Amino acid sequence: MTENIQRFLASRRIENDPIIVHWMRSSGMQEALTIIDKRVEYLLNHKAMKKLNQWFLADDSNFNDITAERYVINYLMKQNTNISDNLYKSGTDAYLKHASSCVGVEVTTLNGFFGEWILYERLPHILKDHGFLSDKNLEINYSQQRILKEARKSKRKIYEYIQQCAMFIMSKNYDSLRTLEISVAQDNRCIGHISWDYKIDKSSQWRKCITYDLKSKVLIR
Repeated sequence: MTENIQRFLASRRIENDPIIVHWMRSSGMQEALTIIDKRVEYLLNHKAMKKLNQWFLADDSNFNDITAERYVINYLMKQNTNISDNLYKSGTDAYLKHASSCVGVEVTTLNGFFGEWILYERLPHILKDHGFLSDKNLEINYSQQRILKEARKSKRKIYEYIQQCAMFIMSKNYDSLRTLEISVAQDNRCIGHISWDYKIDKSSQWRKCITYDLKSKVLIR
């Protein structure tokens, strides 16, 4: 049930290989797409085309952020009659009406998890586009701390890192993969998929992501 997503994408020129296009081709994403399609129908009915462009066609970061925003705002509006949605590209995500004033509602995501999410999304797409997963399943072990480090350098760096991982996996250059703190094993039990695991780093950064990083984001808002 993705007719609204299809209707929107059919009316747009698709560039930059958006994740939503890959999801539409994946049988494993149909449940998530059915939920997203309802949010898209809502935006289409309210003629929020700029919001849809930003969600699906801008970049992976916007797709990640606005997917979370649409889920949370939809839930809040179902639970509260005094919340109004902001369907513009800019500004706070919604407004809570209280007495004679309005309080802004902002949905935020943690950047520390963005790199890992992009790894899960983009690496399989690259390998599948080259036909590398057509006859095998891979077990990939990675370092959370390394992914966080690459993502914090810049958005461009995490994509370069993923491209390097894909190149070394396809060429079976295991020495170079070790320098990226990646290890790969082949498993033929379930063809066309990747199983993920991560190394336990001695000094985990994830507690910092969900404490100090979140606090700084809230204070900035």
